[in-house]
Amino acid sequence: MTKEQWQRFLGLVLVQPNSCWVWRSPHPVQGYGNFKMNGKTKRAHVASYEHLIGPVSIGLELDHTCFNKACVNVAHLEAVTPEENRRRFQVMASELGINYREWSKGDLLTEMRRVAILGRLSKRNFNKSSRTCFT
Repeated sequence: MTKEQWQRFLGLVLVQPNSCWVWRSPHPVQGYGNFKMNGKTKRAHVASYEHLIGPVSIGLELDHTCFNKACVNVAHLEAVTPEENRRRFQVMASELGINYREWSKGDLLTEMRRVAILGRLSKRNFNKSSRTCFT
């Protein structure tokens, strides 16, 4: 990504007090932002990670440790296997007392954030799970 492209990218980001960098452009694909550069569209969180960290290794995907799909802060992204990403998601849902099988993933994330905001997620579990923010 060029310096100009990075500046354009940052212009589409809102830094929140909880340290999420929220993608402000439309989220057409399941809540994930897209960024167009060099004639190609890439998921915004992947573009951020690749620019600041490097390519995501084959067989890995980026886990939003903050559970905010619109977040592009690389401190909230971790390259993990798809299995680990699912496991973490299921553990967090379980800690919140939510049966994840009853929800679509998008609706479940909304419910998890709502429950966390209502205080059902203890600070100890919140920190223990390394989940850093909910929006």
